[in-house]
Amino acid sequence: MSEHYLGIDLHKRSSVWVLINKEKKVVFRRSIAVTPDAFEAATRALPIPAQGLPVVIEPVCGWLWVAAQLEKAGMDVRIANPRKVRLIADSRMKCDRIDATILAELLAVGYLPESYRAPDAIQELRALIRERHHLVCVRTGMRIASMAYSRGKVCTL
Repeated sequence: MSEHYLGIDLHKRSSVWVLINKEKKVVFRRSIAVTPDAFEAATRALPIPAQGLPVVIEPVCGWLWVAAQLEKAGMDVRIANPRKVRLIADSRMKCDRIDATILAELLAVGYLPESYRAPDAIQELRALIRERHHLVCVRTGMRIASMAYSRGKVCTL
């Protein structure tokens, strides 16, 4: 069992890191920009070594590279299931600091509902399929537009 737990409330441009000890006292709290350099600096700024530190994040846009960066620093990354973390969604006091603290506390007591995390090979295949789907949609849109143009109709795509 670990002595410290880190909860990260992740957003597109900013994140809040809250580190608690086993007595659930906040040891470290900081707002961090969501960039690789800022995450590396924040990892070094932690008052304890990052190696083996249990970390929980909620999967939002861009969470894959964040998880990879934290794992590269030696942290044990867990992905919270946002639908099952009702405690955060139903909270009357909604702020990033409280959300990150609750995530860390759920991890500390062993009550964190985790999301399935597909292996890297599957993630790469999913990205390839998403890209192909996008290209097919663009191609289809261009065909529809060219057919409408050839018939003399105005196309608003």
